Formats: sequence, C-alpha cells, structure tokens
Amino acid sequence: MVKRLLHPSHQHKWYEGLETDQLATAISDFFIGKLKKVKDAVALGLRDAVSLQVSSPPSQTPELFMSEFDAVDVTEVERIIQRLPVKTSPLDIIPTNIMKQCQTEFATAISNIANLSFRAGRFPANMKNGWVTPLLKKAGLDIADMKNFRPITNLSTVSKIVERLALSRLTIQ
Repeated sequence: MVKRLLHPSHQHKWYEGLETDQLATAISDFFIGKLKKVKDAVALGLRDAVSLQVSSPPSQTPELFMSEFDAVDVTEVERIIQRLPVKTSPLDIIPTNIMKQCQTEFATAISNIANLSFRAGRFPANMKNGWVTPLLKKAGLDIADMKNFRPITNLSTVSKIVERLALSRLTIQ
C-alpha cells in the first residue's frame, strides 16, 4: 500500500497477460546481442584506424581531473531540485515530490555526496545502477519482434543530480 502511494504507476503495461519470464529473457538476449554487435563494430573500426595518427591522451588521469572540480554549493543543488520534473524513478527510495518539499535538507546531503565523489574522482558505484524498461517504438507493433523495442533506462534522481553537477563543471559557460 505504501509503495503504491509513494510510487504510483500510470503506465499501461503492454506485456500484461504474457509469459513475462520468457519475454524478459528474449528482450535481454536481443539487447545483449545488439550491444555485442556494436562493440565488435567499434573494435573493428579502431583496428582499421590504427594507421591514422591519433593524439596522445591527456597527461592527467580522470581522478586528478575530477578532483579539480569546484566544490558544490547547497544552493546550486537546491536550484537543480526545484527544476526537477515531478516523476519518480523506480530506483528512488524517496519520491521526487517529497525531495522537492524538503529541498534544503536533501540539497545538503546531495552536495556532500557530490563533493566526496569529485574529490575521490569517482562516480559512486551504487549510483551507476539503472532500471531498464523495454518500450514499444510505436503502438501496435509486433511484440514478438525484438527490433520493435527500445530500451529506456531510469536512473535514481540523486545520480541524475550528481551527473548534472559534474556536467556543469565540464561545460564552458
């Protein structure tokens, strides 16, 4: 009951009535195969491009680079929280509308997470998890053909905020 109140779902589930275990396996196998093809194509392209002159990588490691980011300010995080759409990811423990109502408290915690992440030069591993949902590209397409699906990945709201904070430090304004 509490989960339904905090995380209401208004989406029509196209897969209702289907054998979900088999469908999940088929979709998973399809997208894993698709990623493998992309990986192989990139590897082949890189192998063929060996003769091209490539600039050397930067002398700094990513960890050192990120540690030079400006510190995150609580008001900066509050502004991001204010602009968040009122939709909640299935990975969120706390719904976005509650986060917006208590933005100062959450902004303090999130700014600390971001500053620790930037100093360490690493994005927290638990924030790299996503909830992948296969969606039909168009209503009425054949659900037996996996090419008719596109994967949508939902990340936690906190990870999106930390990502936006990092991006704002990478872009020249």
